[in-house]
Amino acid sequence: MVRAVVAFMAAGLVVVVLVSLAAAFLAVRTARGEAVRESKNLSEVDGEAVVEPALEPGLLTGDPAAVSRLDEVIRARVLGDRIARVKVWSPEGRILYSDEPRLIGATYTLGDDELKILEVGGTDAEVSDLTKAENRFERPWGKLLEVYRRLDAPGGHAVLFETYLPYDQVDSLARSLTFSLAPALIGGLVLLYIIQIPLAWRMAARLEEGQRQRQRLARQAAEASETERRRIAADLHDGVVQGLVGSSYTLTVAAERARSAGEHDLAATVAQTGVDLRTWVKELRTLLVNLAPPRLHQEGLAAALADLASAAAARGIDARVDVEPGLRLDPAVETLVFRAAQEAVRNATAHAHPSALRLRVRGSGPHRVRLEVEDDGEGFSPTRREQASGEGHVGLSLLGALAEDAGGRLDVDSTPGHGTLIRLEVPA
Repeated sequence: MVRAVVAFMAAGLVVVVLVSLAAAFLAVRTARGEAVRESKNLSEVDGEAVVEPALEPGLLTGDPAAVSRLDEVIRARVLGDRIARVKVWSPEGRILYSDEPRLIGATYTLGDDELKILEVGGTDAEVSDLTKAENRFERPWGKLLEVYRRLDAPGGHAVLFETYLPYDQVDSLARSLTFSLAPALIGGLVLLYIIQIPLAWRMAARLEEGQRQRQRLARQAAEASETERRRIAADLHDGVVQGLVGSSYTLTVAAERARSAGEHDLAATVAQTGVDLRTWVKELRTLLVNLAPPRLHQEGLAAALADLASAAAARGIDARVDVEPGLRLDPAVETLVFRAAQEAVRNATAHAHPSALRLRVRGSGPHRVRLEVEDDGEGFSPTRREQASGEGHVGLSLLGALAEDAGGRLDVDSTPGHGTLIRLEVPA
């Protein structure tokens, strides 16, 4: 149970780490997006509240006085730690104003995004391309965020207001937002993980108790089945078999009397009936041995398996038994091994038509035992085995369940035309 809980919690820890990483990534991404939106809001406020009222008609014609008055307003109320550079563009791509005087009057080609903003309005932002000529004076600042929006100059003329913000300001704001979001996300996951530990322990305990209960029921069912087998075998042996044996002797005597009376045909018929009856008694005794092998616990597993091999040999099969000398098994395990061998031999003789059959029992590792029943018969495919189970042939399936309940396993290895190997391994 401890191993199961540890494995469950290890898997849960991996999931928590992966989800935490994903949550952190999403938090950073969300925070960066929020930081960009904050920068856009800042530029919108500065553009509408500060710059747009300061635009004069002379700015559009390059009047130095108009440019100078706008420069005073921008330097006093816009430029600072948050905004490093300001440019005002005409729709034709001419820089009407910049806090860098060397750019004023220069003309550059506006991009599609900028032209769209001039046409329909709104605000947009992107990382500045410092390789462009109009951005050559911003290169010393490193990575910058460009935010641009449309402003309306006197006379209904549209201009493009552009601000440049140091990107480390965006990163700083993003980090601040991330650190405010991440603890709640990751802390919730960690709390959920911690809550799962007692739940997992209780669930594993219930599963273990259920497993123990199934094992008890399986043992009880096997013991009840074995007891019922012995009772039926005893009733048949003491009743039906003894009666049939007596009847066979009576028929033998009747045949002799008929022969003495000269009724030879009747004598032959009665004598043959007695022979047939004794043959069926022999078959019935073989069945009784299969039901409850009397030699299993008294004389050991090797003797009981030898009886199985003898029954197979009577059908013309080369059947051999090899049991490790000195092997000692718990009686319940001994019964399970015998029943597995019995089921394997029964299936082989009834369906596989083998010419050879081998039964091997060996110790397997510390305190374990392995049974192998191998034949050279017709074999079968996994599909055929599933079909047989569906048709009610569930002997191997039941043995497999008993083996699992006993802490072992039952493996069936078969290929059509290449025989079958049935291997049972359980604690001794």
